[in-house]
Amino acid sequence: MSDNVNRADVSVTLRDVYGQTITDEVEITFYNQKVHSLSQRFPVKFKGQPVTLPGVPAFPTGLAEVFIKPKKYRYKSIFINVVTGSPNAINEDMFLDPDRARLRCLTSMTSPRNFTAQTFGASSRSRRSIRRCGTDLIRRTAPPS
Repeated sequence: MSDNVNRADVSVTLRDVYGQTITDEVEITFYNQKVHSLSQRFPVKFKGQPVTLPGVPAFPTGLAEVFIKPKKYRYKSIFINVVTGSPNAINEDMFLDPDRARLRCLTSMTSPRNFTAQTFGASSRSRRSIRRCGTDLIRRTAPPS
């Protein structure tokens, strides 16, 4: 049966919260809702560019639940109806998995080495300076005056 099925390509763009295409290893599984034997799994390496998945079963058997399982980002599941003869696209925003995330260094326009908590609305008495560090943020509380 799998030889007599309409197939189409699916373009996948996974973006981070900054709108940039992610760089990660992702396992994308198409679980076909009508014919389970047509389900497919694609191991994909995103390198900052959209990826095209070839030969995904299309209409009338193209309704699939798509499981997106990245290494650094949170797992996501969506539904897609793949159609032959028209562009099929998956455009999703991904959120970092907190257990696998590395902190980004903070910078300030006024001082490249220190970032003050005043930006976050902290009062001058409880002012903290947050110092840039490789993978850590170190907070120091100023003594009360």
